[in-house]
Amino acid sequence: MLHTIKYSMRTVIRNWSACFWLILFPMILGTLFKIALSNLGVPLERIPVAVVTAENAGKQEIETFRRAADNLGEEDLLEIRYCEKEEALELLEKEEVEGILTVGKRISLSISGKSYNDRKNMNRNILNTFVNRYNLSADAIAEIAVNHPEHLEDVVSGMREEHFYNREESLSATKGDNYVAYFYNLLAMTCMFCSMSGLEISLNNQGNLTALGARRNISPMPKQSSILGELAAYVLVNFGCILIGFAYINLVLRVDLTSRLPLTLLTLFVSDMTGSAFGFFLGAIGRMSERTKNAIAAGVSLICCFLSGLMVGTMRGFIENRIPVLNRINPTALISDSFYCLANFDTYSRYTRNMVSLCIATAVFLTGGFLLTRRRQYASL
Repeated sequence: MLHTIKYSMRTVIRNWSACFWLILFPMILGTLFKIALSNLGVPLERIPVAVVTAENAGKQEIETFRRAADNLGEEDLLEIRYCEKEEALELLEKEEVEGILTVGKRISLSISGKSYNDRKNMNRNILNTFVNRYNLSADAIAEIAVNHPEHLEDVVSGMREEHFYNREESLSATKGDNYVAYFYNLLAMTCMFCSMSGLEISLNNQGNLTALGARRNISPMPKQSSILGELAAYVLVNFGCILIGFAYINLVLRVDLTSRLPLTLLTLFVSDMTGSAFGFFLGAIGRMSERTKNAIAAGVSLICCFLSGLMVGTMRGFIENRIPVLNRINPTALISDSFYCLANFDTYSRYTRNMVSLCIATAVFLTGGFLLTRRRQYASL
């Protein structure tokens, strides 16, 4: 068997097609993911707004507003331009500002009547919220100044502080990122593409499909030993290719997938075995041509990737709410969910369930492939 492993590894290393699907394709797709998703976490831009002083505004009101506005400017929320009313209206007409704040005893907001996109509408809502909160605070201070002046200083100092009545606590050992799930699915897809290697092993041991298969079926070497040696060689080489793509995502694209690194590597290896075993089982079914079986393997792998959320990020959650059993038998969903569990959960129960499911699937695929290959006989070769 060691002899078979040695020469099988030489053969698969020279297979540039396999190297493309397991190394270059994940690199290319991962780079596209990084470019497409990198702008989704960009912070909000500062909202340009014009400030106009009303005729009845007192010096105290203007000074109070300036202090509040300066704080918002320091927080990169507002970009304030103090100007006269005519200039402010002109800026609003040219859409150089989102609104006009008129400062008096209370402040008012003037906006354009034009319809805008979602970002413009969100900016309007932020400005409207600021105006309402400011006016409520101003009214409260004015009322307390009249009825309970002795408490005025305490109230003002209390309003300057932000009060939070809840706190954020992470339920995981690491900081989660919704967009990293796409890279989990990318790794799962790469592992499922190992099915092409398993399919090639199965085809190379069928005398009616390839010349190599015909020679092997008349050779004295036990078929099981030959297949096991090839499977071991292909799994090891595939694992090396997967590690190259994994290193590229982590070191070049700067997407951290190294949570609990030893278990992450174990997940990749088990997933590699599952993908190879699936291809071996699929190749042993029926007497279809090599091209047909390759098309089926690629199609099934892509369907599994779609259902696990590679193309639509919310697909796995959608299926979990409606057909949860589908996520329990979909190898790609089990692989991506294993990475998710390692990154977000402190316990290992769900991760262990996924790993056990993948190992069972691998055993079923290998057993079925060996049984189908062993029972095949040929009238002539």
